Amino acid sequence: MGHATTCPASPRGVPRRVGEAIHSTKYGAALPKVFLLDDVDPANEADLMWALATRVHPVDRTVRFEDGPILPLLTCYTKEERHAARATKVVHEALLPVQTECEALSDFAHTYPSTVRAKVLARHQR
Repeated sequence: MGHATTCPASPRGVPRRVGEAIHSTKYGAALPKVFLLDDVDPANEADLMWALATRVHPVDRTVRFEDGPILPLLTCYTKEERHAARATKVVHEALLPVQTECEALSDFAHTYPSTVRAKVLARHQR
């Protein structure tokens, strides 16, 4: 079975530069979390959820911006942070990892054989 592969160049300094650019504007205070994607249409909910579930590492590949201005209306922050109007903001990197070799995509269309996909889709359409 053939797997589709992708090998984009994902420069590692990009998440920090994106965060610096966003958080240096007046709108940055309203964005406590930014998800950086490279090959996913954020308007496509299914693709977006797939990318966030499979690409965002729970600990690594996150750039923190400590003690920056925040919008005090955001309930993701503590009472103390909202009162001070300062807290941490993050950029979660959901770019494809840079690999020395291409890796197969881990989505439904590329992971399962066509016979399995056909059975699943037939059952799903009932």
